[in-house]
Amino acid sequence: MSPDDLYAQSKFANVVFPSECAKRYAVDGVVSTAVHPGMLTADIGETIIR
Repeated sequence: MSPDDLYAQSKFANVVFPSECAKRYAVDGVVSTAVHPGMLTADIGETIIR
């Protein structure tokens, strides 16, 4: 597999894994989500680095 293929596969896994966790553990009250970090507005760096 090419580096691009491996990258694409890892990004796909980033969506599939939490989706599967959500299905498996919903009965236990576990919530699992996948988000695109580039689309979020957060000041996480401001709160961690203090």
